[in-house]
Order: sequence, then C-alpha cells, then structure tokens
Amino acid sequence: MKSTLVLLLACICASSFAAGSHSRKSHIRKNGTYVAPSRATNPDHTRANNYSHQGNVNPYNGKQGTKP
Repeated sequence: MKSTLVLLLACICASSFAAGSHSRKSHIRKNGTYVAPSRATNPDHTRANNYSHQGNVNPYNGKQGTKP
C-alpha cells in the first residue's frame, strides 16, 4: 500500500513538471552548428516565467535564469 502511494505521488509530480514544458529536438543550424535537444516552457505570452529569466530555476539542469 505504501509503495503504491509513493509511486502514485511520483507520477503526479512528474506529470506536473511535464505539463508546463515541452521537448525540443536536436538540429543543425544553417552555419553547421549542432544544437542539442533540450526542454523549454510552453508559450503563454509572458516572458517572466521562462527558465532563462532571473528568479527562475530550470528544473531539468538546475541552472539559474540570467535574463532580466
């Protein structure tokens, strides 16, 4: 019973992280630069809640936002 509850809670937490973001595929730019796959916040017409802005932390790599 306890392990089932823990598993259910873990699934809920994982789905809440996934709901606000999406994955981006790797690609090669026109100048030949390789761009690795990554995750980004879903568009919502506000810039203040993106992982790259100050006060926010990217939950996937732990980096602090640097944009004002």
